[in-house]
Amino acid sequence: MTDIVPGTGEVRASGSSVQATVNVVSLAQDADSGDFKDLDEQKWRALNAQRWWMLAVIGGLFVLLNTAVVGLICFAMRTDARLITAHLTADRIVTPAVLSALIAGTVAQTGAIAYSMAKFLFPDR
Repeated sequence: MTDIVPGTGEVRASGSSVQATVNVVSLAQDADSGDFKDLDEQKWRALNAQRWWMLAVIGGLFVLLNTAVVGLICFAMRTDARLITAHLTADRIVTPAVLSALIAGTVAQTGAIAYSMAKFLFPDR
């Protein structure tokens, strides 16, 4: 039968005793020994502020551009509905080419945002 004595790191098994040591991993010590040891609290705050600023700007651009695309689609659909009700089907705005262009534009926008985030986060690569 095995018993573990809480808080001591000792394991007892049927009359014999086994000692074990517990290694504590400290991420702060690992960071101090690495590339981050030269950063003080002020530099950390500046980096954190830059990251939040990047998130706000890129997020704001993403929301703004997607809102503009949705507004353009709504405008085109309303105009197209007016043309259909006026029996001017030859002058329609919403065609498969228009829908393909909007999808391609959204994909390009997402790619541009991903590229700008990668360039900001990894400037040397």
